[in-house]
Amino acid sequence: MRKSQVFGHFLVVCLLAATSAWGQAGTNSGVIAGEVDDSSGAKVAGAKVAVTSPALIEQARETVTGDDGLYRIVNLPPGIYAVTATQTGFSASKREGVEITTGFTATVNFSLTPGSVTQTVTVTTEAPVLDTQDSVVQKVISNTILEALPIGKSASDYPALLPGAIAPAASQDVGGLKGEQTQGFRIHGSAPIDFTQLRDGMYYGAMTGGGSNQLSSNNPTATQEVQLETGGYTAEDWNNGGHVNIIPKSGGNAFHGSFQADFGNKALQSGNVTPALQALGVNGSSSIRSLYEVAGGIGGPIKKDKLWFFADARHWISSSNQAGANFFYDANEAAPFPNNLYYAADPSRPAYDVNTYTDIGLRLTWQATKRNQFTHNFIQERNCNCFYTISSGLLAPEATTHHWYVHDWRDQVT
Repeated sequence: MRKSQVFGHFLVVCLLAATSAWGQAGTNSGVIAGEVDDSSGAKVAGAKVAVTSPALIEQARETVTGDDGLYRIVNLPPGIYAVTATQTGFSASKREGVEITTGFTATVNFSLTPGSVTQTVTVTTEAPVLDTQDSVVQKVISNTILEALPIGKSASDYPALLPGAIAPAASQDVGGLKGEQTQGFRIHGSAPIDFTQLRDGMYYGAMTGGGSNQLSSNNPTATQEVQLETGGYTAEDWNNGGHVNIIPKSGGNAFHGSFQADFGNKALQSGNVTPALQALGVNGSSSIRSLYEVAGGIGGPIKKDKLWFFADARHWISSSNQAGANFFYDANEAAPFPNNLYYAADPSRPAYDVNTYTDIGLRLTWQATKRNQFTHNFIQERNCNCFYTISSGLLAPEATTHHWYVHDWRDQVT
């Protein structure tokens, strides 16, 4: 076979792979669209519509209306926008405070009045909160809400904010006591394995077995918002279950950052073992052994309007003593065979689990040209679900395994 044919076949395979990856991808941006009319209701063709926001590395993006007076500006990162419409012979019209979230299309219409283009009329109305152009059923949760609500630390807790979502009973968390044991949920009768997790709109598939994602954690200080999709997917989507799309923070033309630290201990924990349960032989409940998290991130310009960065790091440990479970010891080591084969529980050494998550990340945004922008998002994790499944109560700690994930690298370029 000639080299040209081999290259041609290779190119076809690459195109098919790219098409498949595109079909599995979500979104990481929003849209502003609408129409421009004059005071009589006639459509204004050729009007320039510009959007500005600190979220845009190029600061401003513009388009012109078609013959039908319609316009559409896509791929807008989450943020607060101002939209301005101008046309010769009309006063400029401006709308401020338009909030864009992931997957949201904001409808912003203009009615231009005759006048000088140097005059600007600022229209004060409520920002659009209803998406009338897309069919996707979703809920977007901002980082501010995630930080304010008393939910756990893992991605498995996001469905708690979603009406109708059903998470496995063993995955329900209070105060971050559990690690990333499982992150799936069911919605509208779907199976847990139909769940999909995305980062920045991209399915990364890193050792993810259906709905069970025991590998990846998420740094809350590096999260801009979380998009929860539950229905109305496009025909290209291969999964009918719930989608969790984690949108990372980006840099900016000004330095910004956040830091958080929290902890818990046994003294802050209550129990529910009543005298009636104690009479049945229940000696106590599981208790906190170690629980703390330290996380932070900082972003800003490397070169304003050209190259941004956001760097982050996180260390989280969650460990609990398991009620009714202990390590074992050879109580009859000196006894003759076969009596020396039996082990006894060591009450001085209660069994416990250990979930550790350490990650560092770096996100770069580069405005190469006026029409071309690139992002690079790199994350390295070192995680362990140690004494895995000890909480089931069916295994001795010596019979469990340590699930180490070293090193988990995610490298995304868009």
